[in-house]
Amino acid sequence: MPQNPHFLPLEQYSENCREGMAIGLMVTFGNLVNKLRKLQINDPGDTLQDMMSSFVRLEIYGFTVQHLRAPVEDFQIIKADQKQLLDKRSALEGLILQKRNRKDEVDERFMLIDKVVTELESPSNVFVMKELQL
Repeated sequence: MPQNPHFLPLEQYSENCREGMAIGLMVTFGNLVNKLRKLQINDPGDTLQDMMSSFVRLEIYGFTVQHLRAPVEDFQIIKADQKQLLDKRSALEGLILQKRNRKDEVDERFMLIDKVVTELESPSNVFVMKELQL
């Protein structure tokens, strides 16, 4: 990626410092390009934010970084959406657990009712009930 950095802000430093700082900025640019190529959706948000702040600093020195910034911004949006979806998923899993627990409680009550009905319909209880009706 051809660049035309100007390094004007470095004029306030001695020549030796300027050269070292200029080389450092060029290496930083190259490292960011490599990092961008290897970027994964699992990478922490701090990595993306660090890249964005590095782009701002590089722009000050005349580097063209708009074409690098766009994919990082896209990743930030995707990560924010992913977090939102994971939060929704977690909330839904909690709701499912509550519903399962409620279902288990209802199933236990039905089993108890079935047991009582079975006992009431047993031959000995039917006989007692017939006698009570007489």
